[in-house]
Amino acid sequence: MFTNAFNKMVDKHGGNAHHFFEMIFKILNTKPEQREQFIHQYPKEIMAFPYVNGGLFGDDGFIPEFDLVTRNQLLDCGQLSWKEISPAIFGAMFQGAMNKEERRTLGAHYTSEENILKVIKPLFLDKLYTEFEELKKESEEKIKEIDAIPPLKKKRANHVAGYSDFLSQKAIDLDIARKDLFRDFLKRIGKMKFLDPACGCGNFLLISYKMLRQLENEVLEYINEGNFTDSYININQFYGIEIEDWPAEIAHVSMWLMQHLLNQEANQRFGSNIQSIPLKTSATIVTDNALTIDWNDVLPAEDCSYILGNPPFGGAVTTTVEQKEWLKSVYPPKYKIDRADFVTAWFVKASNYMLKNQNVHACFVATNSICQGQQVSTLWGLLLEKGVNINFAYTSFPWKNDATDKAGVTCIIVGFSLQKELSNILYVYDAQEKNTTAVFCNVISPYLTKSDAPIIVRAISSPLSTELNLSFGNMPVDGGCLLFDYEEEKNFIKINPESSKFIKKFIGSSELIKGEFRYCLWLTPNDKEEWSKIESIMNKVNKCREWREKQKITGDAFKLREKPWSFRSQFNPDSALLIPAVSSENRQYVPMDFIKSDTISSNRNFILPYASNYEFGILTSKMHMSWMRFTSGRLETRYNYSRDLTFNTFIWPEATEEQKEYITNLAKNIRRIRAQNAPMSLGDMYNPKTMPEELKQAHEVLDRAVEALYQPEPFKNDEERVALLLNLYSKKIAEMESK
Repeated sequence: MFTNAFNKMVDKHGGNAHHFFEMIFKILNTKPEQREQFIHQYPKEIMAFPYVNGGLFGDDGFIPEFDLVTRNQLLDCGQLSWKEISPAIFGAMFQGAMNKEERRTLGAHYTSEENILKVIKPLFLDKLYTEFEELKKESEEKIKEIDAIPPLKKKRANHVAGYSDFLSQKAIDLDIARKDLFRDFLKRIGKMKFLDPACGCGNFLLISYKMLRQLENEVLEYINEGNFTDSYININQFYGIEIEDWPAEIAHVSMWLMQHLLNQEANQRFGSNIQSIPLKTSATIVTDNALTIDWNDVLPAEDCSYILGNPPFGGAVTTTVEQKEWLKSVYPPKYKIDRADFVTAWFVKASNYMLKNQNVHACFVATNSICQGQQVSTLWGLLLEKGVNINFAYTSFPWKNDATDKAGVTCIIVGFSLQKELSNILYVYDAQEKNTTAVFCNVISPYLTKSDAPIIVRAISSPLSTELNLSFGNMPVDGGCLLFDYEEEKNFIKINPESSKFIKKFIGSSELIKGEFRYCLWLTPNDKEEWSKIESIMNKVNKCREWREKQKITGDAFKLREKPWSFRSQFNPDSALLIPAVSSENRQYVPMDFIKSDTISSNRNFILPYASNYEFGILTSKMHMSWMRFTSGRLETRYNYSRDLTFNTFIWPEATEEQKEYITNLAKNIRRIRAQNAPMSLGDMYNPKTMPEELKQAHEVLDRAVEALYQPEPFKNDEERVALLLNLYSKKIAEMESK
């Protein structure tokens, strides 16, 4: 209808398209009985359009200029079967139209239907389908009652007046009662209300509505219901908050379009007569900042059933100054939020909202960093105090959607409430197999692991169960003035051979893993009389002084301006084990290696001075690796090893001298195999695709030996390793507190 009218009335260059749309919008917003004024002004093709209502065409919107190309593009679009196209596609189109920086600032990440289902199925849809199946069983009992009514024999009917009518009425009553079970079920669904406090283009609301209508269709089909004029489920059950105008408008329109498509589907399927226009209802989409308004003003908590959505992503580094202020305003006054991600604000605000209605259940998509490392204490320490329980969750999985220039992030999904479920489900994603397994748990820990209690591992400054002390590496804070690359060092020594004794190898985590190194000036007070007489060295030192003097007066660099020859710290033991601060999540083991005094470690490594092969064996084992993945944070998706949360909280095994010697020999064997595979880098040696088979087998033998120090039977997976270590950690903390 529209395409035919547009093709007929708009000239081939699109010059009068603006007038065409003005007319059609005016008619769409005018009731039939009020259209007399337009009869002689507008063509019959325009007058034939129905009244829409709902305010959709009430305002004078922007109408773009048309030319030959855009006119033909619109006509081409009109040839598409739009009833087969989900309105959810508008979200992908909107994200595709945004530039990267704008999308990053707003945290606008369109969510695919596949990922939305990961939220809504365990949040409410699976429960409703389970209830539907239970009602079917109850219904079948009533059907059996109807079938059990004995047929009336004609002879008996002549003697028992009215008995046949009695049996017929009983069958009717039972059938009505059976159908009423399902009608009441649909009525209850029709009273549920859903809030997305970061709704964007409304896809969570859209898909939730769609899936509930599909459930309704299955129920209606089961009870053979066909004579109805409206759905039990309405778009006015859905509420959203969105900070930007355009996505909010898209959400409004998409909900109307989805309602229309589903009404048409129901009419075709059941022979019903549900009318979409004029529009009678609308989703409530409020354009405002969800972190600065009271959600009760949008939807009172006592009326809300479910909160859901995909709030803006943004780490502590990428959030704007204004966003950080919004984040702080949501947490309690003077609460130490450290490096909490922006998305945590929605978790905190939802938990506050729930306090007014403990029946509300929520689920958000979030960055996986909120369930790792220090953020666990920051966010979940607060939520657990309020009584929040994690009812279901998806462990880290790669983000996918249908938008162009899509966001490359790793996400989790967390469903939570103030009510404790009888059984909680953890959906564990296997990155290697690329599949998901459902694990039933008594408790899901804030780290998204199976647990007996929601324990949080707290950062501590000294180790719980060992005398060893892991140190930070040396931070140059020199503006590059004290460092050399390979060629610079060779030229420097060639010109100044006497300076060679003051130059050492310098490695960070990247160099350690790649088998590379740089060089640095390593100057100490003890040798100052000698190195201060070398002009080329002093030129470097003076440049470092000049650089530090230009830095912020509150920073380390400026404070060290009077010691321009020194790194922030000077730690150079005769031997040490290095643990890289950052390493790839694809490796089963974090690559570690030993250095001697001729090498300086940067602050991108941790240093365990004078470490033995036994200690190397324990730290490179699966037991320690599983604890590391559990407690350390992530830099994007990479492991970000933590001294205070990982090393200091790790419970070392109790071992006899004989057991220690056995572990020592296994660790030596790993080092021997690594030496044989040189010059292959540690990164390549521990890459699952290129790891030498002999090295892999050596690690497996070591893993079994270390695990035997904890329990005699083998562990099935990392979850079991972590569960045991977490139990040991809890006992150790309780023991210390009792003292």
